Amino acid sequence: MTAGTFGARIDQLREQVGKETGGTVTVDQVYAHYQDSGEGPHGKPAAAFDHPEGGQAGYLSDTLTLYGPQFAQKIADSIAEEEPMVQVFIGGVQDIGLSVEALAPIEFGNLKESSERQVTHDGDVVFDVPATVPRLSEEELRQLGKFSKWKGGKGGKEWANLSLDSTP
Repeated sequence: MTAGTFGARIDQLREQVGKETGGTVTVDQVYAHYQDSGEGPHGKPAAAFDHPEGGQAGYLSDTLTLYGPQFAQKIADSIAEEEPMVQVFIGGVQDIGLSVEALAPIEFGNLKESSERQVTHDGDVVFDVPATVPRLSEEELRQLGKFSKWKGGKGGKEWANLSLDSTP
């Protein structure tokens, strides 16, 4: 930490954290939310889904539970050590995105390749990794032979999003 009076250090801290920095990991597929923690067709909870090809329910929420405390500590450390918070957000969003990809259910392979990672600072996008697989259309889902399962599922039209911000 830089030496100085308490007042000078508080002013420096305000300058450092007074800018809004945020990060998101978004999985934009019709069934992304209920694969994580919702209910599928016929009210079956996500935790009871079978994933014979790999992956798991809770792929988003478990990732945030695992990385959330580490990420908060990295933000606190960056403030104390006067490091750019943007870099901490980029690293955190990357870690979370990679974990989401590793844990996402693998029925078709598109869910694990559908995470977009983005960091904004003062309203500007400063980091963006687009999804490898964009949101599938109803026709593409029909071709996979699975759309009818999700169309009426509770929460089935939702995308899933993890959002992190440093708004003062």
